[in-house]
Amino acid sequence: MNQAQEGYGEIFLVCQDDVIATVHVDEREAGWSVHVFEVQQPERKVVHFSRGFAVAGLLEKARRLGTEAALEQIAVVLDREAGVGGSVLRVVAREIPTSGKNYEAYVEAIDAEGQVSDHLLVTVAGRDRQTLLEAVDLGRTGLKRVVGVSPEGKILT
Repeated sequence: MNQAQEGYGEIFLVCQDDVIATVHVDEREAGWSVHVFEVQQPERKVVHFSRGFAVAGLLEKARRLGTEAALEQIAVVLDREAGVGGSVLRVVAREIPTSGKNYEAYVEAIDAEGQVSDHLLVTVAGRDRQTLLEAVDLGRTGLKRVVGVSPEGKILT
């Protein structure tokens, strides 16, 4: 998806070494607003903060920069340099185009260039409609099914 409709927004999670950062990307008149606003550590301790910036260009660029900012914040929380650590997983909720405000949850493996190398659709039997926030929460539970990422970038469950 290269272009988004007016007012489009996404919430996604970035996970590295069992630390999860939450990112909001919202369409604005002059581009995209990106906010990384919390990091949840393995012992469930949550660090609240707000790091926001504007991005001109396409949605993919805003997603990539949001992921990079989340990884930088994870590095701060873990007291290490950015760019060090294990595989990067991202939880995203994607709107189903034909169903109007109905979302699917995915766990994505992100490679060193910031590209999606694999994805896993997370579903619940019997549930056919979910909001953006419900899909993000479902994706968060889908992270528990992931045991790792192969050297080829495939999600291992």
